[in-house]
Order: sequence, then structure tokens, then C-alpha cells
Amino acid sequence: MKKVLSVLAVLAVAAGFAFADSDPKAFKLTTSVEGVNAFKVVAPTHETLTYAKVVGDTLTDNLDSVEVSTSEKELKTVAIATNVKGHTITVTATGTPLASSTADTRIGYSFVVDSNEPKTVSSSVAKNDNIDLGTIVTVTGDGKQQVKQALLKATVDSDSFNDAAAGDYEATITLTVTGA
Repeated sequence: MKKVLSVLAVLAVAAGFAFADSDPKAFKLTTSVEGVNAFKVVAPTHETLTYAKVVGDTLTDNLDSVEVSTSEKELKTVAIATNVKGHTITVTATGTPLASSTADTRIGYSFVVDSNEPKTVSSSVAKNDNIDLGTIVTVTGDGKQQVKQALLKATVDSDSFNDAAAGDYEATITLTVTGA
């Protein structure tokens, strides 16, 4: 039995030398990650939104109307995300004055992004005029997942509110995304 084991050991060592290669063998692992750009409008939040939440299905767009008054009101949170290096996404806004289908008066308001200076939509502009409310949020991909968000707020102008005729008033805030 010892002879058989010795012969097998010698054969195994000899076979190793016979098939030995001085050049190592290698292979690579590869994978791909899709470029993603996402844009969400959600209920007002002070939570810092993650890339996974903005890109995934855990947040759903909330485009419901918001009742505003002469006290500042949080309207919506706008969030954008990208994982594409060097890619810039910008969200801008325009707004119409508060107008009624049953009254000839309009009501102005102030529109605020986070704690920036308010933009004013005057009651003196035409009912369907879109007033530039500026840039809401911008994100530029830097080679990793990026998320930016902004809290939108509004305050109704008390003078034009007090001077307005009876009626239900409505304004449209339009958010435009570029670079997505």
C-alpha cells in the first residue's frame, strides 16, 4: 500500500510539473450601472431625502392643490437626483397670479424656495401670465450619487387679498426640468 501511495504521489508531482505554466491566468469582473436622473414633487418634508428614495418607488409625486393664506404655508418639496458624472439637472418655476373664474380681481403672492428671498407674483399681471419664479434647485453629478432638494413656500399678499372680490382663486405653479 505504501508503494501505491508513493507512486501516486510521484505521479501527482510529475503531472503538476508537466502542466505548470509560468504565465499566470487572469480574468476580469465587470458590471454596468445605468445612468439615472430623477425628479419628484412631494408633500413638504424637512427630512433629508436619499438617492434611493428619490430614484425609487418609495416617494410618489404629490401634485394636489395646496390651500394658501396670508400666513406662510409650506407647499411642496422638490427633489432631483443623478448618478451621471458631469450631468446637470435644473428645475425652474413660473407662476400665474391667483385668479377666479367668477371675479375680475387677482390676488398676488410671495413664493419662497427654502429660506431664499421671496419672488413676488403681483395681482396686477394678467390672469394667465406666467411670472418667472427662478431656479428651484440644481444638481450636478460628481461621479457618485447626488441628491438636491428644496422646500417651496408661499404667502398670499394681504392687500390684494383684502381688495379681492368674492370667489375661489387659483394659481398654477409650473416646474420645468432641464438636463434630465
